[in-house]
Amino acid sequence: MRHDTSLKTVYKKACKETKSVVAKAKQEATKHIYDELDTKEGQMKIYKIAKARQKSRQDKMLMGVIKDRDGTILTDEKLIQERWKSYFEELLNIENPRDPLEYVGAVGGLRMRSVIQKLRKQSKKCVAIKHQDHLESLQK
Repeated sequence: MRHDTSLKTVYKKACKETKSVVAKAKQEATKHIYDELDTKEGQMKIYKIAKARQKSRQDKMLMGVIKDRDGTILTDEKLIQERWKSYFEELLNIENPRDPLEYVGAVGGLRMRSVIQKLRKQSKKCVAIKHQDHLESLQK
């Protein structure tokens, strides 16, 4: 790593100059904004900014109006939540019509555990055979 003090001092000086230029520009911009806010139009701008901030803080998913089951309009937040709750309970708890599943007996008279055990043994044998073939090919 190279240690050059002259480059380091030039860098620090450039950083200080940049910071001072940025601070002056920022101060001029804020002064212009504050001067503008002292006017009548500026006061209206303050209210617009406050309103926009208030809207941005509100929940984006909030529904202001929703209809009840009877078609009446609900505006109270608690009633709207209760309506959504009842809607989803009704939606998710209705049994959908479907064909009954046909009965499938035991596979060849064997229990499922024994079938799974046999499949596992066969897969282990296949893996062992593949490894053995691979080792033989490497030895050639």
